[in-house]
Amino acid sequence: VSVSTASRALAGGKGVRGDLRSTIIETARKLNYTVATSIAGRKVVLAASNAARIDYGRNQFTFYVLDGLNER
Repeated sequence: VSVSTASRALAGGKGVRGDLRSTIIETARKLNYTVATSIAGRKVVLAASNAARIDYGRNQFTFYVLDGLNER
């Protein structure tokens, strides 16, 4: 399966058949894989240089990170 399918299955997301989800979860368990806990409700700190803050309009990654944090 693709990485995105495995990720959706482990996160309980939509779009994964029940039998496939069970197989992915069982395989992850056998490999001692643990799903990272959610950061919901936790504080998020971003340290950015002045250059990153000034350049955020031209750099898509920085723009989306800062935009997402501003929405929180």
